Amino acid sequence: MVLGMVAIAVGIFIAVVMQATTLSILSYAGGFVCMLATYFLHRKDEELSAKGVCISVIYFAFIYIPIDWYIYGGVLGSTPYASLIILTIMALAFSKKKRKIVIPLYVSLILLLSIHSITTEILFYNSERLSEIIITMAAYYTLIAILIYIRTTMLGSLEKHYRKTFDGSIKDTLTGVLNRRGLDELILQAEIKYLEKNLDYTIVMIDVDMLKEHNDKHGHTSGDVMLKRLGACITRGIRDADYVLRYGGDEFLILLQSIPKENVDIVFGRIDGLLQNEYNTHRDFEVSFSRGFAQRSEFDSPDNMVEIADKRMYENKYSSREK
Repeated sequence: MVLGMVAIAVGIFIAVVMQATTLSILSYAGGFVCMLATYFLHRKDEELSAKGVCISVIYFAFIYIPIDWYIYGGVLGSTPYASLIILTIMALAFSKKKRKIVIPLYVSLILLLSIHSITTEILFYNSERLSEIIITMAAYYTLIAILIYIRTTMLGSLEKHYRKTFDGSIKDTLTGVLNRRGLDELILQAEIKYLEKNLDYTIVMIDVDMLKEHNDKHGHTSGDVMLKRLGACITRGIRDADYVLRYGGDEFLILLQSIPKENVDIVFGRIDGLLQNEYNTHRDFEVSFSRGFAQRSEFDSPDNMVEIADKRMYENKYSSREK
């Protein structure tokens, strides 16, 4: 990124020394501004993130390309084909939601520039260039249509296949919640928010009560139903910003984002209420659970939070049995 800005700065200097046109200098300056803006927005990152790349592409597309259009021949120059590269990056780098906004805006920008070029040629009665422009634009928008088709069909199918494979690797097949493979990444993201924005997070450990005894009495199939029911009730009882994982066996882990310590019991009460509703509906067996939690602000580092939450959960389990 820095080397790119240096290279463009050198280009501006050479353009000035060689007495290039003002628009040529603006062309280099536009590219410099795009890279400079991206650098300052993401200067804290060790590497340029995908978000940074997307922002850079937006700057480049909507600032640099229009300038470049008028410098290098408009429709008949190289800019329309260079913009195909930009469209390809947008199609691959942006999420589906952002693609629906950015790509139509960018195609509209190119269309407006094209209409301006066609109108100019009509005003100057240049029929030969007008024919070339129309043929070029027909080829250009045909290539755009092919690009969109490839993106929505072939690459879309590959994305769905990857997402299905990826979800299968991080989700627990029995309960449908996440498995332990995604835990480290979730804690890392929560820790970044805690350090940068002071957003506290809580790790909760939950263990199904008397699961072994239930399996011995009713069979493992019934025990699986118990685990599924608890997993479903936890998922419904937490917010969209929170996560639930099957930690192993009869244990679940919940990561609660930005929740006061006194409100954690409200979450437990909500899950208890959902489990009671399930029992009232099915009238088969009640599901109860032991719980323990650790909040990030209690500790100097997140290293032992899971172990401490687990320890507190077992303390809760044994104290409940003694009662």
